Amino acid sequence: MDIINDKLIISGQDSGSTREQSIGSSSYIFVKMNIEGGSRYVETKIFDGEHPYDVETALRVGTFTQEELDKADSSCYNRLLPLVEEYFASLQANRWIV
Repeated sequence: MDIINDKLIISGQDSGSTREQSIGSSSYIFVKMNIEGGSRYVETKIFDGEHPYDVETALRVGTFTQEELDKADSSCYNRLLPLVEEYFASLQANRWIV
C-alpha cells in the first residue's frame, strides 16, 4: 500500500487507488501467510512510520506530535520493501513464462 503515491499494489500488479490516503496515514506492506498444510493465517502490516502522508497538516491538526514522529521507525519497512519489489518482479517475469 503506497499511501504517498496513492497506489495499491497486489502481487506485483498496480490495482489502482489506495482509497486510504488521509492526513497522517503511512504506506505499509501487508503480509498474509500460513504454515504449509495449516488452515490458520497470520496477518501483519509493516509501516513506513517515518514518512506519513501530508505530515505538515497532520502535525498542525494534531494527528500526531513531533515527538511521536521523531520516534517513528521505518527500518523494517525499508529493509523489506526491496525484497517485496524483487518478489513482485519475479512474479511478473514468471507470468510471461507460463
